[in-house]
Amino acid sequence: MKLLMLILAVGLICSTAYSKLLFRDDFEGDPIGKEPSKWFTVDKPPGDPPGEVIQDPTDPNNKVLSPSKRGDRMGRVYVVGEQNWKDLVAEWDWYIVLDNCIGMVFRYQDRDNHYLLDRRAGWAQANEVHFYKRVGGSWQRIGGAPIDPKLNQLEKWYRVQLKIEENKFSVKVKERDDPKPFSELAVLLEVTDDTFKEGYFGVYAGEKPASAYFDNVVVGEKEEDLSFPVDPKGKLATFWATIKG
Repeated sequence: MKLLMLILAVGLICSTAYSKLLFRDDFEGDPIGKEPSKWFTVDKPPGDPPGEVIQDPTDPNNKVLSPSKRGDRMGRVYVVGEQNWKDLVAEWDWYIVLDNCIGMVFRYQDRDNHYLLDRRAGWAQANEVHFYKRVGGSWQRIGGAPIDPKLNQLEKWYRVQLKIEENKFSVKVKERDDPKPFSELAVLLEVTDDTFKEGYFGVYAGEKPASAYFDNVVVGEKEEDLSFPVDPKGKLATFWATIKG
């Protein structure tokens, strides 16, 4: 039985190696209180406080990323990937403590030129998701849509999917423990824009008081690239423990 599981595991690893999975991080390999090792910053304005890997406020055995080290100052923009990343599908866990333009950046050139997906709960335009673009340092709203308050509470984990296909961007949200695949869920918001063709992908903590946590980030070229064996929180530990046992 163990041999069969090992063969299946190797097969899964090999298939993943030849797929288009671009990035994954659950922050378990990083020490508490340090910046995330797999992420980097393109630009660091003076006085911009670093983020850190912290203990999950809902699970003492889990680690998450807090891009805003404190809730009273802007955090750094942490990115992954290559500057020539274009089309991709990303999924992540999202826990908002104090919302204010917190979200994910994509096709990120620098701090003044990129796209932003943000989700708002208690701040202005509450219970909405938005796509923005920042061009030459100026924000322009591309589009927004209401979100069910049950899927947008503060201090609760949700799972989010972002699809970027040429000039079309879409987002879906569900409760983190919802077993239903994103392929069976409705799109919350879809927009089109041609301003930026490529760039990095990353987390954004807002320009004013804001605080949020991120976990289990995966990025692939297609939705099927993100399918691999995980436990309910997106960790691989349970799977490997079964094989090792």
